[in-house]
Formats: sequence, C-alpha cells, structure tokens
Amino acid sequence: KRQPSATMSDPAPASEASFSQIDTDRDGMISRQEASSFSAVEVSFDEADVNKDGALDAYEFASTRP
Repeated sequence: KRQPSATMSDPAPASEASFSQIDTDRDGMISRQEASSFSAVEVSFDEADVNKDGALDAYEFASTRP
C-alpha cells in the first residue's frame, strides 16, 4: 500500500523543518521569534548564532541539524 506523499501544507516535525519553512518573513534569516515555533531550533539558537546578531543565517541554521 502506497503512503500519500507529503504536501506543502503538511507541517514538518521540528527536527525536519527546512530553513524556508522557519524563515516565515522570507528575509533570509531566522529570528528568535521564528525559531520559537520549532523547539529543535529554539534550544540550540544561542549556540548556533555564532556572530551573535540575534538571527540565524543558512550556515548557522545548518549547525542546528542533527
């Protein structure tokens, strides 16, 4: 039996959320507010924010991935 494929409207688990799903304002950065909706990103936000600008760029976000 085939499983239905995921659609864009299906919510992704926090551990599988993509940068573009979290960057809801599409500014190319993930703010602390945006990260707060995804616990896996929120808990590692401060450590991942290596330049301490209060936002994660794509490179910093990649370091939050398991």
